[in-house]
Order: sequence, then structure tokens, then C-alpha cells
Amino acid sequence: MKKAVLSCICMAVFALDAKATVYSLAPTPGNLGDLDHNSFLAWGLNWALPQGETITAATLSFTKIWDWKVEPDALYIHLLDTAPLGVNSWTDNEGGGDFFASSLFNSLGIAHVKLAEWSDPFGGNPAKAHNLSFAFNAGQLTALQGYLNSAGANGWARFGFGFDPDCHYYNSGVGFNITTVRRSVPEGGSSALLLGMAVGSIAYLRRKQCV
Repeated sequence: MKKAVLSCICMAVFALDAKATVYSLAPTPGNLGDLDHNSFLAWGLNWALPQGETITAATLSFTKIWDWKVEPDALYIHLLDTAPLGVNSWTDNEGGGDFFASSLFNSLGIAHVKLAEWSDPFGGNPAKAHNLSFAFNAGQLTALQGYLNSAGANGWARFGFGFDPDCHYYNSGVGFNITTVRRSVPEGGSSALLLGMAVGSIAYLRRKQCV
């Protein structure tokens, strides 16, 4: 019983103490050039994790994305350890397959993890455009945290995203949200309140044991 109560007190302290912040990042152009099927793209970012904060969640999102016609299609998305700063694209003439999983890309020595592979179930109909969100799993969050620990070379980013659209995807915008938490020791009245809660609970438990 004592352990259970003390655990609840500790959980309450940490919950009151956690201060969440959401950082919202967007590319230029905001729609990544409508993800032309003749190209593959990289979006390099130099965002750095503020000291004392820990990443708890991350989400890559697309607003009103749709394939320009009914066809077999695939949008491949990877998290990259580094990439040229900003949005850059290279021509592949819709070569087919995932460029960022190819031996050519892997020969560059850039670490990466696959985030998603998406296909429009309709196609050819802007009225059926999708709002997509890809939330990072635990492994992807760990990779992001690791990629942020090292700065890129001159003109290169701390981390980035790779997009290979094997079809043409119109969209109204792409965004990346990072949620962090900072934990600090409570001060002033909150410290006294929490200490009072702990002492009062322990005293109550001791009285119960003596009865």
C-alpha cells in the first residue's frame, strides 16, 4: 500500500513538472513542388533540440494530398541523417521503386529509416484528397534523436526527409511537428505543496500501520 501511494505521488510530481512544447516546421515551397513524379526530393532541416528537452513525439503531415490520376502509385518517405539544406530535387524520370532504398543511395553512406509508403486509394479526384499524418514510432524517434546529435557539414542539415513520388501528388502543404518535454525542479509554492503532500501521505501511512 505504501509503495502504491508513493508511486502515485511521484507520478503526480513528474506530471506537474513536465512542460510540453510543440515545434512546427514547414518546407519552402510548402507543397514540395507538388511532388512531381519525374523527381525525388530531400528536405534538409537545421533545427536543433533545445538543451534540457527530450523528444516525446513527432509527426509528418500532408494537407489535401491526391494523385493526379487513377493509376498504380506510391509515395516513399524516409527520415535522413543529413541532407542538403532546404528543399532540393533531382530528376529520376519516374524510375520506379524507392530511390532511398536503392544501392545507389546507400552507397552515399547517409543513415536513414523508412517512415512511410503511401498510395492514393482513389486518384484523379481532388474532392477525395487526403489529410495524412505519419506519427513516428519508438524506433523512428530514437533515430531522430540520434541524427540531431551531430551537425551536418557546411551547407548540409542536421537531419532531413527524403521523398520519392512515383506519380504526381498535388497537395496543399507539408508540415513536421516535434513535441518535446522539459522537466525541472518545482520552485516556491509548488515545491512546498508537493513536499506537504508527500509528508502528509507518509504520516498517514505510519498512523495506519500503528493502529
